[in-house]
Amino acid sequence: MERGSDQVQRLEKELASLLDQTVGSDHVEITRDPTSLYRYLRARDWDVKAALDMIQDSILWRQRERPDQWTCKWCREKTGYHAMRQVGHDALGRAVFYSSFIQMTLTASSACAEDSVAHVVYLLEQAIRSMATIPNGSDSCVWVMDCTGMFLAACSPRVAYRVNQILSHHYPERLARILCVNSGYMMRGAFAAIKHFLAPRTAAKMRFMPVPITRESLLDEHMGDEMTEWLMEEIRLNAQRTIGDSQLRFWERPAATESVHDPRGSDGYVKQFIATYRGSLKGGDPKGVHHPHPNIIEAVTACK
Repeated sequence: MERGSDQVQRLEKELASLLDQTVGSDHVEITRDPTSLYRYLRARDWDVKAALDMIQDSILWRQRERPDQWTCKWCREKTGYHAMRQVGHDALGRAVFYSSFIQMTLTASSACAEDSVAHVVYLLEQAIRSMATIPNGSDSCVWVMDCTGMFLAACSPRVAYRVNQILSHHYPERLARILCVNSGYMMRGAFAAIKHFLAPRTAAKMRFMPVPITRESLLDEHMGDEMTEWLMEEIRLNAQRTIGDSQLRFWERPAATESVHDPRGSDGYVKQFIATYRGSLKGGDPKGVHHPHPNIIEAVTACK
């Protein structure tokens, strides 16, 4: 069913009425937000009672866990532990995440489900904030997964299962697409194993992009010109036989003599959310400020 249709609006109104009776004025970011009502209804195949139960579970989880206050302690303890980060927004206003196995300092021996869940939740909470501040912002995200340098422990079905549980239960329909770049037999094999516990709608969000990646294929996924150009260059640089320091230290602003490409994100994202980050925190940590990758924050706030 299409968002905004008479039938959907009727179901949203019915769900909102039930929430007023059971939840009241708590957690208005879910209970009074039509886009949230739509996402929960869609995730439960338009069953109002099931969507109500799901929202109530999410509210209890948010009260208990306070995910809006999470950070990634693993990245803070070991710089670059996770390379997955928000790098901008696409032509539809969706937040774009990029991850690289080459850039992360996570190793086979240190990989676990707990760190992955914490990092993804942090990124989602911050992406929601960023989308609320841009013109025509969306309510969903796209993950560009660069599989260059992939190793077995990093594509564990157990980790994928835990992350999927959190996303499907508490962030339904937030992840619009996963674009898998430079995928080989390892990633395709891992997806074949993971696919068995994914809902068909979730599994259908995976896209295996052409190898090598093309500009046209990214534009077809609504990346837009700026995001496409950034992704093409980032993917190219991370596929080199010798990776430059500015790429490996993706959380730092590259020196002018090294590169004109900024691995922290697209030009628009850097200007709006990274270059202005210190100023946005004056007077404390205002509610609603978008926080970039934890190590980007450390690098920016350490600058004189």
